[in-house]
Amino acid sequence: MRLVICLSFCLLILSGQAFAFGQGGCGAGECRDCHSLDLKEAKGLLKGSVEKVNRVEFAEMPGVWLVEVENKGKQFPLYIDFSKQYVVAGNIYRLPDQQSAKTEPVTHVDVSKIPLEGALLLGNPMAEHRVIVLTDPLCPFCAKLHQELEKVIANDPNIAFLIKLNPLDMHGREAYDIARAVVCEKSLHILEEGFKLVDTHNRLLQLQKQPGADPQMIAEQQSIFDAKVHDLTANSCETPEVADTKALAKELGLNSTPTLVMPDGTVSPGARKAEDLLPLIRSHTASKAK
Repeated sequence: MRLVICLSFCLLILSGQAFAFGQGGCGAGECRDCHSLDLKEAKGLLKGSVEKVNRVEFAEMPGVWLVEVENKGKQFPLYIDFSKQYVVAGNIYRLPDQQSAKTEPVTHVDVSKIPLEGALLLGNPMAEHRVIVLTDPLCPFCAKLHQELEKVIANDPNIAFLIKLNPLDMHGREAYDIARAVVCEKSLHILEEGFKLVDTHNRLLQLQKQPGADPQMIAEQQSIFDAKVHDLTANSCETPEVADTKALAKELGLNSTPTLVMPDGTVSPGARKAEDLLPLIRSHTASKAK
């Protein structure tokens, strides 16, 4: 398989000036308004390199499509840039949290292995199609995804989300404590209030890493953050559920947040827009029904 391993950036330098999309171009709206790639075209671009192309969607990283492909029974992601001249094979890392935008090959899990008795329900209790979401209250991409999930259920009341808490170690003890409070109180409100602390948490982390940062400023930011966490976790309890979810996620290879598990068991990591989530969920619901 001959793949050009290269990252293509949307910012080009021409004649000493930055080239940007003007009014009427991508800068005036969504990139999807002027860029498209469907399954048929992706198959043509990758002909002779992969056996199957299963899905195409806009990637988390701007300027590229995520193309899920299959070779010799194994599924994995590739990225094609908007010029359709380059293929990216390998990991793409997000700078804010150093997590891979897509670290794992496309995988499936046995949904029956994920206990849902204590999961938080977002959406219509009578919804036919339910998607499991592993989230972290101090994960910035989880916060963004949560807003998109609300748009999904507003658009399609037959879809609901079952939320499980999987606080990552990288987000500190506070993420674990907020997750435990969410579980103890069975409270979407506490989770959503936790998401509101993401910016405060990130500012604190940036200050702590900044050479020569004012210790008093760091202490003040820490005090503000700690007070807000304390308010959210005041009624927490001792529960094994969060630790059990973390252990199960590790066992199933679900090592990043947010991660969605579709009704057919397909694993879909990362944040996506509602308009991308709706067809994705419906496609994996349809495959379950076959």
